Amino acid sequence: MIGLYNLEPQYMNIALEKIRLFYTEQGEQTEDYLPLEREKYDMVYCSSIFTWTNKSYVIPDMIIGGTGFGYLELKKKLNPTIDKMKPKINIGFTTRGCIRHCPFCVVPDKEGGIQAVGDIYDFWDGESKSLTLLDNNILALPTHFEMICEQLIKKNLRVDITQGLDIRLLDERIVNILRCIKHEEYHFAFDNVKDEGAVRRGIELLKKGGINQSIFYVLVGYDTAPKEDLYRLEILKGLEQRAYVMKYNKMQSDFTNALASWANNRRIFMKTTFQEWVKNNRKKKIEVGT
Repeated sequence: MIGLYNLEPQYMNIALEKIRLFYTEQGEQTEDYLPLEREKYDMVYCSSIFTWTNKSYVIPDMIIGGTGFGYLELKKKLNPTIDKMKPKINIGFTTRGCIRHCPFCVVPDKEGGIQAVGDIYDFWDGESKSLTLLDNNILALPTHFEMICEQLIKKNLRVDITQGLDIRLLDERIVNILRCIKHEEYHFAFDNVKDEGAVRRGIELLKKGGINQSIFYVLVGYDTAPKEDLYRLEILKGLEQRAYVMKYNKMQSDFTNALASWANNRRIFMKTTFQEWVKNNRKKKIEVGT
């Protein structure tokens, strides 16, 4: 019996699903790992995405992998035969790598520069009406992006590009393509004040193309001051965009917790200022700085 231990079960783990498919095709039994039944497994594969996930149930004889186990595991790869498996789970990558080198992101170190690795037929089960793309920067390969969108349109599929699109790479042609596919709300990022010009230009292009509101990931707690974090959110609010505060490594502080509680609720974010929300909902004064 092969045990598959996903330390973040709320997320589909593609590496474990490839392992599951490989062993199933070999006639082996596989199942999601149960810690209390450890003795029944001949082998256990354990995967983690996030470094902060609890690892207390991981034991030495497990085969581990994933960015959640730190830098030493960063470049560990699946056996090439297993890595070629194509589980039809309606979620996956069509590109790997990224052209950016954001200091808080492991993708360039783990995957290198951007490259196409497949298309939607590698993971679409042929029945689902929706797909999730995990590509980290698909717009960096515009011809490949157009091909993927043509496939989505041909099969009338709704797509969620969860990792976001690079607002700096938008142009009128890309916006026109985005307008033509079925989609969840598009995700972009506004991680640094220096990108304000690109963000404003991108939102203008989106609105001109009929895409009036998107969700912007806003990283806080990495290398920005509270006043810079609030400034970026106020820009998005003024441009009638949604925001989602992402706390670097789940950083907890009175300010970041308050900021996330305010910004990540669409109704509250649009109707109140941060100062008003803090005044009405927090007993402790929140310092933003000048």
